[in-house]
Amino acid sequence: MVLRPSTSLRYTCPTLPFLTLTCRGPDQTHIKEGLEVLTFAERKVLALIAEHKTSKQIGDLLFISEKTVEGHRSNIINKLNLPKEKNSLLVWATSYYKK
Repeated sequence: MVLRPSTSLRYTCPTLPFLTLTCRGPDQTHIKEGLEVLTFAERKVLALIAEHKTSKQIGDLLFISEKTVEGHRSNIINKLNLPKEKNSLLVWATSYYKK
């Protein structure tokens, strides 16, 4: 899929320069605003979700419990207004995350 410059918006997290998301589609402003309200920890978790890491793997990498990771996932889903369906966060993260 080739994107025209007018159809995408790049957002680089100021606190995590390695986290760059490309927002596509008509609701780009909403996505960028949602990313700005994510906490530092939520952004780290989002970056690892985009790399197809499981909650257990993320917890091990960040030295937090799997339950804490699940809490971050839930908060991200709520802040980005994603559907509560299984894997919706993974689909969103892999669609918009760019290293």
